[in-house]
Amino acid sequence: MKDNICLKYQYTIFGDFSDIAPEKSEIIIRLMKLFPNENFIPASFQELSMDQIPPRIDNRISLTNSDGLCINIGKNRVDVEINYLEDGKYCAMDINEITKKAQKLISELMGEFGKTCNRLAVNIIKLMNEEKSNIIIDKFKDTKNIFDYYESNEPFEWNERFVSKIDSEKIGEPINVITSVSKSNGILTTPKNTIQIDGIMLQFDINTLPTNVNYRFSKDIIGDFFEDAIKEEEKIEKEIDKRN
Repeated sequence: MKDNICLKYQYTIFGDFSDIAPEKSEIIIRLMKLFPNENFIPASFQELSMDQIPPRIDNRISLTNSDGLCINIGKNRVDVEINYLEDGKYCAMDINEITKKAQKLISELMGEFGKTCNRLAVNIIKLMNEEKSNIIIDKFKDTKNIFDYYESNEPFEWNERFVSKIDSEKIGEPINVITSVSKSNGILTTPKNTIQIDGIMLQFDINTLPTNVNYRFSKDIIGDFFEDAIKEEEKIEKEIDKRN
C-alpha cells in the first residue's frame, strides 16, 4: 500500500432533531428537494432512545448515495459520513475539500429546519502506508519496555490513546483533541477488493466539550470549528513526516 487510506470522515452536530422523522412523508420530500444533486436514496434506521424508561426504539432517517456519502439524522445528532470507496470521487479530494462539502450539507440542513446545535465533532480514521507506519512503530519501540515481558515477546498489535484540550480561537472555547494510534494486523474488505492490513491506524476525535449544553452553534459557525479541527489533525500528521 503506497498511499494512506482514509477509511472514514465523519462530521457530527448534536442537538434536537426529533422532528426530522420518517413518519412524516413531507420531511422526506423536503430532504430530497434540499439535496437534488446528491442522488440520495432515503432509508430508515432504528435508534435506541435512552431518555425514557423503558427505552424506546425510534425510526430515524438515513440518506445514502453510491459515492459513499451518507447523512444519518438521529434524534439528538446528525452525522455526515464519507466512507472509503475505491475509485470513488471522494478519494481524489483532499481533506479540506471534503470538509467544505460536509459543512455545506450540514449548513443547508440546519437552515432548512431552523436548527442550532450544542456540540460539534469531527472523527477521521486513517490507515497509514508502510513508510509512515514504520516511523510510528519505531517510535513505539522506544517506549514499549515499560513491561520487560514485551522485550522478549514482540507485540504485533497495540493501542495508544492521547487526550488533550486546546483553546479554539475561532469559536472562542476549548475543544478536545483525541488521537488513538493502533498497530493493526488483519484484513480490510472493501466493495471491490481485500486489503491486508499490517500497519498503523490513526483515529482522530476532535470535539467541543460535552459539559456545555447551550445551543450556541448556528449554521454560520460550524465551518469555523471544522476548520480548526482539521488544522489540529494536520499538525499531528505532520509530526510523522518530521520524524522521517
